[in-house]
Amino acid sequence: MILIVFSSQNSASPPRTPKSHESVDSSINLPEIIVENHRIVYDVVPLVSYVKEQFNGPRISLKLSTGVRYAPLQRLHLAFHHLYDGERPTTIHEVKLLTFTLVVRGIENIIQRTSRFSMSCTEFAELPNNDKWHLFRKMTAHAMCVVRCLMTVEFFGYDLEDTRIMHTDNVCIDALNFDYDPKQVPADSANTLRSVFRPFCKKIYHTILAPFKQLRITKFETCYILALILWNTEDMEDLSEETHEVADRFLSEAASELHHYYRFEMKVENYAERLTKLVKISSSVEKIGSERKEILALADIFNKFSCDLFTPGYFF
Repeated sequence: MILIVFSSQNSASPPRTPKSHESVDSSINLPEIIVENHRIVYDVVPLVSYVKEQFNGPRISLKLSTGVRYAPLQRLHLAFHHLYDGERPTTIHEVKLLTFTLVVRGIENIIQRTSRFSMSCTEFAELPNNDKWHLFRKMTAHAMCVVRCLMTVEFFGYDLEDTRIMHTDNVCIDALNFDYDPKQVPADSANTLRSVFRPFCKKIYHTILAPFKQLRITKFETCYILALILWNTEDMEDLSEETHEVADRFLSEAASELHHYYRFEMKVENYAERLTKLVKISSSVEKIGSERKEILALADIFNKFSCDLFTPGYFF
């Protein structure tokens, strides 16, 4: 049983989140987060080095049964369980005010997990490093949205009137009604961020979270969405021809696996409508990711919010 606690201070400070020099996932030394007016002073080097180390290393091993051949989507499903689910919280803190610290720590967490999730995939691990980075940058922002929405339906259920969404592993917010902590966010920046990110979160709710609830989406289907996002290389001209071929083969096998999943596990004969909705969700996730990049770029240009973590070419 999970306890839901609403912070009496209406801020994100009570929940325990990874501190500097600490991570729930690895021994990486995370940098201090310093907020100066609208800018977050942040050293990206430790996180970049961590991802490079993952990509230069061997494939991430999963606990697989000896003698069993796992299909690609099955492996992603196992990887999701081991690398994204983590240790389930016993308490979830519902907060009204967001801090920059909470936002950045949550993103660090997703970046680390996504790098390992990708490297658990044999096909990804065997790609040239340059292609790994191209796929990873696309995957990171999208994975964050998908993972948090799945956590939300797992913790809170399928009520469409419930607009809470998980923001980190143990913190949730109301997607339609949240604000920024004035201790970290200047008033003028808060007004701008509020006017931009509230409609943005509303769009996430209506185009991704609500469909998750309506479908009563399963974890296996969620992994199929992540596979679509990771291996949809149609418009990625910087990738090698070999990587495009790997992507096509992976998606072809994943589609076959999903067919068997629907027929023999979910016992669904006509799943065309359900599959169409999964593809639509995947498309919505990618659009949300592109919109997030544009919002962050404009916020930086107009000196309302900036952080090197979001600089194009690193992780997004």
